[in-house]
Amino acid sequence: MHFSLFSYLKILLGVVRFGFVVTYLSEPLIRGYTTASACHVCVSQLKYLFGVTPTRFTGPFSIIYTVVEIFRLLPQTRIPELVVSLVSLTFLIVFKQINDCHKRKLPLPIPIELIVIITATIITYFCGLRSEYLIDVVGEIPSGLKAPHVPDTTLFSKIIVDAFTVAIVGYAITISLGKTFALKHGYKVDSNQELVAAGLCNAIGGLFQCYAVTASLSRSLVQESTGGKTQVAGLVSSVIVLITVLKIGSLFEDLPKVLCVSLLFSLIN
Repeated sequence: MHFSLFSYLKILLGVVRFGFVVTYLSEPLIRGYTTASACHVCVSQLKYLFGVTPTRFTGPFSIIYTVVEIFRLLPQTRIPELVVSLVSLTFLIVFKQINDCHKRKLPLPIPIELIVIITATIITYFCGLRSEYLIDVVGEIPSGLKAPHVPDTTLFSKIIVDAFTVAIVGYAITISLGKTFALKHGYKVDSNQELVAAGLCNAIGGLFQCYAVTASLSRSLVQESTGGKTQVAGLVSSVIVLITVLKIGSLFEDLPKVLCVSLLFSLIN
């Protein structure tokens, strides 16, 4: 319900040309924002890298407290998970450099991320890494979509303030990442179009009780690193995700969580 109103607000803001606020987002601000986001994402994933369970902190300086806590727990590092992460991270970084150095000679980038994910899942399943070494895996992945239903409009008045706040924050994240890649590749971002597009995505997703949609740093980096440049790349990715959700998600239940962290680190690197 919250996300349905959130989506309608985004569409309305796009129609009234609210995207003018992007004018006040300077390049240093955007770069600082995306860098800080990357730092927060990396720190939040360190616990999977070392296999530890730090105390959860909130408020100012929480990221610093988390890093200190992880360093305190380093003696409790689970060696199997650390080995898996280092080996996978090595392959990912090496092949990423190969793709960058020989991109003119290669007909298409080597899909090392996909290769590592499939290989790690197969090894974990057939070698029993989950049972033998207690490696944390993704686990059960529900398949299928919930039946769509129309949101209850009588609740809109109770959540209008929260929905507006989420819409603004989500838009800030989306436009910051969009402008970051625009600066890197030399194109412009239509801020009002981004608002309407994000609103439509959430309007459709809200019918299926999906989470709120906004730009994702890790997924954007995955697509950019594999050479995706147009909407066709996004369409192909969406179809693959849909097929995975509907039919083949169960095949990745033995995917080590630490591998997802290694993939993220290699992309940010």
